[in-house]
Amino acid sequence: MSRSKTVDFFVIFARPEQFQAPNHYYAMDGNATSEKCNAEKFNSFDEAKDFAQTKGIELTNTVPYIGRETFSA
Repeated sequence: MSRSKTVDFFVIFARPEQFQAPNHYYAMDGNATSEKCNAEKFNSFDEAKDFAQTKGIELTNTVPYIGRETFSA
């Protein structure tokens, strides 16, 4: 029996699913995407924060914010 491996990364949520819609993330180009596979992934909170500052993404406690997401390896 083969188990699919998963990995957690930090991502920047542009709009989380709590807003009655699919998650939206920030991609490498700094634009929002609804495609999880296109979300820019970070190994640490600080990497995500630095990316946000570089791309002019103003982080808040609501949206956008940095959180963890599980991806298939």
